[in-house]
Amino acid sequence: MGPVTGLDSPIPCSVARQFENIAYADGYYVGGGPLTRQDPANVICEPPQLRVEKEGPPEAKAGDDISYDVCAYNDSPDVALANCMASDTLPITDLAFPPAPFDLAPGGNFCYSYDYTVPTGAPDPLPNTATVECEVVGVSQDPITANSKIDDSDDWDVPLFVIEGYMVKTCSPDPVMVDEDICWDITVYNTGDRDFDCTVTDTVVPGWDTGVALPGTVAPGGSQSLGPVCRTVELGEAGSTISNTASAVCTPSNTAYTNLIEVCDHPDADCSADCEVPPVVTPVCRTPGFWGTHAGTEKEGRSFNLAQEVIDYSDSTFGTGDGT
Repeated sequence: MGPVTGLDSPIPCSVARQFENIAYADGYYVGGGPLTRQDPANVICEPPQLRVEKEGPPEAKAGDDISYDVCAYNDSPDVALANCMASDTLPITDLAFPPAPFDLAPGGNFCYSYDYTVPTGAPDPLPNTATVECEVVGVSQDPITANSKIDDSDDWDVPLFVIEGYMVKTCSPDPVMVDEDICWDITVYNTGDRDFDCTVTDTVVPGWDTGVALPGTVAPGGSQSLGPVCRTVELGEAGSTISNTASAVCTPSNTAYTNLIEVCDHPDADCSADCEVPPVVTPVCRTPGFWGTHAGTEKEGRSFNLAQEVIDYSDSTFGTGDGT
C-alpha cells in the first residue's frame, strides 16, 4: 500500500460548528490495478456556552430602592459572542439599563447593575428574570441549535416585608365633670414584620408635651402602651370639649431600615381623643314660704323644696310617717 494522502486540513470551531473530515489511502492490488479507500468522519464542535448570573437584595419592602447585579459569561473555549443584548422582566426605569450592546470573547464576561423601586402592592416575593442574547461569531446558523444566536437567563426573587403599625389614643371618663380626673391612654400596635420603637408627643397630656418613649420595643403582632396619665378638670373648662391629637416618631429597631413608620396614617389609627365637660349648674335653695305657693315646680338639678327635704328627712330618720 502506498502512502496515506488527502487528509483534510482542520477547520477551527470558531468558523464552523460542524464539518466533515475524510481520510484517503491509495494503493495497488498485488498483480493488479490501483486501490483507493476513504473513511469520512463528522466532527461536531462543542456548542457555544453563554451563562447569565443575577443577584439582588435578600429582602426589601415597598418604596425601597434596590439594586440588581447581572453578569454574562462566555464559557466557550474558542467561540466569540457579539452584539449581546440585555433585557429584564421588571419595568426598569434606571437610565443605566439596558447597557449598550457588548461582545464576549472566549472565556470573557461582562457585568452590569441597575436600580429598581419596589412599588406598593408588588407581589411577594418580587419575581425578576434577567436575559442576555448574543450572536455567535462566524456562524450563519448553528447546526446544533439551528440558530445563529444564543441566550441565557437567571432569576432572582426578593422576599418582601412590611414595617407598619398604628396608634390609638383614648380619654376617660366621657363626659367628665369639673373637679373630676380626666385620664389619657395611648397604645401603639405593630401590624408589620419588623420591630420598631416610638417616641410619643402630646401637648395636652402632662409629661408628654416634650416627648416620651414607649416603655419597650413594639414587636410584630404586639403593642406598647402609655398611661393612664390623669389631671383634674378645672372650672374654666366647664361646657367645653377637651380635645387634642398626639403624634409619634417611630423608627425600625434595625438601623439598616431608615424609614419612619407613620402610625397615625394607618386605617385603624385614632390619634385624637375628645372628652366632653358639661356646664356647671349651681343649685338654687328656696325657703319654705316660697314652696308654700310653688310646690311641685322643682327643676331637676337646679332647685329643690327645702321644706319638703326636711319633712322627708324626718320621716326617714324617726319613722313617724306623718311629717311631724
